[in-house]
Amino acid sequence: MRFSLKYVVGLIASIAIVPCLISTISAQTIGPHFTEWSALEPVAILNTTANELPSSISHDGLRLYFQRTPGDIWVSHKGGRKADWETPIKLPATINTAYMEGQAFESIDGHWLYFGSNRPGSLGGSMDIWVSWRGDKHDDMAWEAPINLASVNSVGFENAPMLFVDDRTGTTQMYLGAKPGPGGTQLYADIYVSTLGPGGFGIPVPVAELNVPTHNDGKPWLRRDGLEIFYSSYRQSVIGPFNPPGAIYTSTRLYTDQPWSAPVIVLNTFPSGQPGDGYITTPVLSWNATELYVGLNQLTGTDAGDIYVTRREKIKGPK
Repeated sequence: MRFSLKYVVGLIASIAIVPCLISTISAQTIGPHFTEWSALEPVAILNTTANELPSSISHDGLRLYFQRTPGDIWVSHKGGRKADWETPIKLPATINTAYMEGQAFESIDGHWLYFGSNRPGSLGGSMDIWVSWRGDKHDDMAWEAPINLASVNSVGFENAPMLFVDDRTGTTQMYLGAKPGPGGTQLYADIYVSTLGPGGFGIPVPVAELNVPTHNDGKPWLRRDGLEIFYSSYRQSVIGPFNPPGAIYTSTRLYTDQPWSAPVIVLNTFPSGQPGDGYITTPVLSWNATELYVGLNQLTGTDAGDIYVTRREKIKGPK
């Protein structure tokens, strides 16, 4: 399939505004209530002695994308919502190259894959957001040669895209981690958001209430209704901005057009010597909001890092 950049941008705009197939709750309410998160458990079938980091879960909940060193994108399937994850497969050479690829996000309709890469054609030689198309949404090998999503990229760093479709307004936004700055000089990554318009995604702007200027913040993931967000932050660090301890933070809002609340820690590092004693990162929330996948990176032991999951239940009845 051959297509021009103008065609791709137009098609992205046309499909990205399709509302989510199932909405857990209207964006005009405070949202559902949940139990506390359970203890973290490894997702054994996804993990090796390499470093694995979760990237995203498809909107039907049946595909989990993740990143494995040296920097490739893999996907695991399940036969149904309550089934287990299956042996993962590596995406084709159109997606994975000799360069770094990771943090893939599949569009609502399953035809588009957004991801980060530093392959040739990236604007600054660092990570940029790229997008690929496939005609058959059930064929993992059908992803075509991606294009650089130039409207959201800079000469700095952009990665970990996540698309949020506001059911109430029809607005589509891309949340991502970035450190652009004038000439790519922003020192630490922050959470940014780009809004889809008639001509494609606009220039990303920082989500000020979620960021701190002295440490890295990134890998945002919104609940389906847009009223809860999870992300990685290293603001606890006393060693330096890139060092552990890292943690997963969460924030909420009453409406999708309001600012986020003050962030709080939802998952912290484990005690020294345990899995994840390096840092916890890359949160991915399931689309029913009851499972949170994270990467636990180690300072000790022989395993660089694995994918773990924690669970919660939705509280039924009066709030």
